[in-house]
Amino acid sequence: MSILGPKASCISFKDSTCRCFGYMVSKKKYIYTIDDDCFALPNRREALIISFWPQTSLPRSTDLVKRFENLQVLTRAIRNAIAEYSVEPAKRITASIVGSEEVIQYISIVSESQKKTTNRR
Repeated sequence: MSILGPKASCISFKDSTCRCFGYMVSKKKYIYTIDDDCFALPNRREALIISFWPQTSLPRSTDLVKRFENLQVLTRAIRNAIAEYSVEPAKRITASIVGSEEVIQYISIVSESQKKTTNRR
């Protein structure tokens, strides 16, 4: 691994490439490489990776967010049970879910839409 600071000179041969897997920005800028051939970062005021998080004007439905979080918890629980009992990867299992009627109805809607999507392929 090579670590080059902003004062390092080019140590690359003509037409060679530099595979970078990241760099650290502080008072000094560095490039971490897995090759011996690389270029130092030019002195910049801003990092190349700065970007604003995408904004949306859509309203946020806390009810739908909660439903999705519950579905994630259910999926995680089933996956954990599959791993705990060492079920073969592609084997289908039967799972019994105990919950309120609202939860069961939501799960059945998601399940039906998943079946329709799978059948289209």
